[in-house]
Amino acid sequence: MMKIMDMKFNIANYKYLLSIIIMFVLSTCESMLDTFPEDSKIREEYWKMQDDVESAIIGSYNSIQDCVLKFFVWGELRGELVKVSIDPGGLEDINEHLINEHNWYCRWHEIYSAINKVNTVLKFAPLAQKNDDTFSEEELDEYIGECLTLRALLYFYLVRTFFEFPYITNPSDNDQQEFSIPASSGDQVLDSIVSDLLRAKDIVRTDFDDLTFENEAIKLAYEKGRVTKPVVWAILTDVYLTKGEYENAVVYADSIIYDTRFQLVGGSQWMLNFFPGNTTESIFELQFSKTYYDEGKLASWFTTDFGDDNILFTNRRNRNTRTYKYWEGDDYANPSVKDFRGPNGTFSAENKEIIWKWAGKDRSGGSTYARDLFSNDANWIFYRLADIILMKAEALNRLQQPDQAIDLLLEIRERAGYTNETIETGYENSLEELILDERAREFAAEGKRWFDLVRIAKRQDNYEIIADRIADAIAYPSEQGIWKARVFKPLSWYFPIHRDELDLNRMLTQNPYYEEK
Repeated sequence: MMKIMDMKFNIANYKYLLSIIIMFVLSTCESMLDTFPEDSKIREEYWKMQDDVESAIIGSYNSIQDCVLKFFVWGELRGELVKVSIDPGGLEDINEHLINEHNWYCRWHEIYSAINKVNTVLKFAPLAQKNDDTFSEEELDEYIGECLTLRALLYFYLVRTFFEFPYITNPSDNDQQEFSIPASSGDQVLDSIVSDLLRAKDIVRTDFDDLTFENEAIKLAYEKGRVTKPVVWAILTDVYLTKGEYENAVVYADSIIYDTRFQLVGGSQWMLNFFPGNTTESIFELQFSKTYYDEGKLASWFTTDFGDDNILFTNRRNRNTRTYKYWEGDDYANPSVKDFRGPNGTFSAENKEIIWKWAGKDRSGGSTYARDLFSNDANWIFYRLADIILMKAEALNRLQQPDQAIDLLLEIRERAGYTNETIETGYENSLEELILDERAREFAAEGKRWFDLVRIAKRQDNYEIIADRIADAIAYPSEQGIWKARVFKPLSWYFPIHRDELDLNRMLTQNPYYEEK
């Protein structure tokens, strides 16, 4: 299936080669970490060769696949862009900002299971390198960089979702081991994330050019589905933007923007980012493939074709809302369809409740062009170039460079079908809100919206950034005051720690906002 060139390890013993050459096969490969003996001494004896490390890392990606629903719920469902159709176990409460410590989606066990697998590789990979004479220090460093990046990404989700939580860098003997350690603050963890990423950027792979692939699709899946330097740069851009270190955010955004491997997909072809995925715009996406019996769940969640428990596009009760105007203009009776990301882009023109970017195959629309049981394998996109461009625009605006920020904003709008536009604003917050609205158009239902709203609300110290948008999109005018009250306090922007986690780890304390309720 694939020929490997210039590899120093023993290919004859590389028993996982065919199952791990690409992330396509994550669910079919037998993850070594899933079969680890629980005794740590026996574990140490397991690490003999480089292929043990490679297989363990693939097991880590496999574990991250199990986190995708949490990534979506945590990053999207509290915003103004999607709603729950039928409530499968607590999603509607999240949608309506009525969350408590018993909500299943406040549990973080999948994330820590993935972190534990990465921590295990970080601990034992050096042992394998000592045991395998063909396993070089440089190759070990590449694996270490990959693992540090994955761990940083996982903790970045926890930072943006929980006020405080345990920061763990040592593996447990098994995924179920109970840790009794105090929580760290989000700011402390952000500093640790930056430290890991700065180390990773110097040692992780730049690309996979030393591999020869059977076809371009396999090559793309490998390059887009594994951590490389651009992935590290993308996460650093996001983290620095969150921390308010805008100069650094621009530096790492530019590292990607000026890398010729990454180009925006043409406006009319925007849906290619989602079907089949792995475009020139893609930086990092978690791979799924029906061909290799590795079925994703995104289409199942966002259309009624696969079941009844669905997460659908907001129904926009008030047709004159900002949300409705994001894609379709100010006039409800005569909506504009020039935005490629609108009808049959973000949502189905036939049924506007269906999130078409995950449920459809192209902009043609209609059931003929919807994903089916044989194409329910959309990748989860962590970062693409449009994201980096808009993050850079946001940072430049805060660096008092509005003209450059506007140029970047217009680049994304022109790609979406808007031409001959001008944007004039000398007010920093107003331009920031224009960028925020553009991110709604571009990244709806991609697990970013809530994190975007909180980042801007914290920066401006203005809860109305969140409250106005949510109330306007979801509530009737007479109910908007009630909705705004639910997000008045900044600590309400974070999840409570689930009661089970508090019972298991007595050193944790609940987010104070939820102790008051």
